[in-house]
Amino acid sequence: MSKSILRVGIAALVVTLVVALPGTAAAQDRENAATKLYPIHNVEVGSAYTLAQSICEEAFSLARNAGDGDNGRGFICQVVAMQAGRSLAVSATPELHARIARMLAEFDRMPETKAFHIIVLSAGTITTDQDLDIPDGARRALSDFAEFMPYSSFEVLGSGLLRTSRQAQTTLPGPVEFSVGIVFRPVSEPQAPILIEEFEISQEIQATYTPSGEVARDAYSRQVLQTTFTIEPGETVVVGTSKLEGDDDAIIVLLTAIRN
Repeated sequence: MSKSILRVGIAALVVTLVVALPGTAAAQDRENAATKLYPIHNVEVGSAYTLAQSICEEAFSLARNAGDGDNGRGFICQVVAMQAGRSLAVSATPELHARIARMLAEFDRMPETKAFHIIVLSAGTITTDQDLDIPDGARRALSDFAEFMPYSSFEVLGSGLLRTSRQAQTTLPGPVEFSVGIVFRPVSEPQAPILIEEFEISQEIQATYTPSGEVARDAYSRQVLQTTFTIEPGETVVVGTSKLEGDDDAIIVLLTAIRN
């Protein structure tokens, strides 16, 4: 009859899974079990530990269900998370080492860096002859947008480039000062759709002073837009519209996910 032993060391984040099955195959697997160190570079050690542990638990379940039959395989699978050294120490058979190594190679990769171009425009209903100096993709997105909205004139209020692997914030230079923050979900596939988990833009209102130099109004930040959306690499979208303080014209925010 097979015996199953499950030991969990909470403080050290250790999981030891041992299945003792009769036969030379089980003995050989236990003899072939080796300990290897896997450095963790780009993710939390605890997250990598959880994934490696899940592979051990899956293998343990399969071996236990195989019982004493010919398909049963003995193995040792132990995972130790070492926070100080940012690594995992894994004791396992070659087959399980290979699975854990493949999983960590996929999981512990450097997040893909993305670049975004942000343009903020004012939109009015009085037609002008002004020629907008914006990229072709932004011009097409704005043209599609204008077909459904009562705006016929546009002026660039601010624009800028933002590059990050997860989240970042920047100030857009222009006649009106805007601060932009973006948070997106990292993806390992360069051409996969990008989930913008948080996009926020605020108008920075400067302080005003009386003729005698006293502060009439303190500087403050007014949120213009906050939203969540998905964008394809290379695509330009109209993120949304809003109003500027003290201005009847609308503002339009365009975002381009620059293709790597």
